[in-house]
Amino acid sequence: MPEITVSLSDELMTKLQTVANRDHMPIEAWVQTALADVLDDDDTRSEEQILASFRSALKGALSGDLGRPAQDVLDEIKRELAEHAHEG
Repeated sequence: MPEITVSLSDELMTKLQTVANRDHMPIEAWVQTALADVLDDDDTRSEEQILASFRSALKGALSGDLGRPAQDVLDEIKRELAEHAHEG
């Protein structure tokens, strides 16, 4: 299998290690899966790859690794809806 070497910032390496650990995967396997997710046509991915991608994205969203934690966003939407309901 061909190999490449990529220089990463300490911050990015720490994030990669964190998500790989969270997903109970070696970092190399996690990166390979992430790259495959980006480059593969959805129709050619195996069910296992699709589920791994979904799990990773869901864990990232729930934990806030991809920005704000999902629960924070949902709570904000509830507050805004409640405020809007009281205005009208």
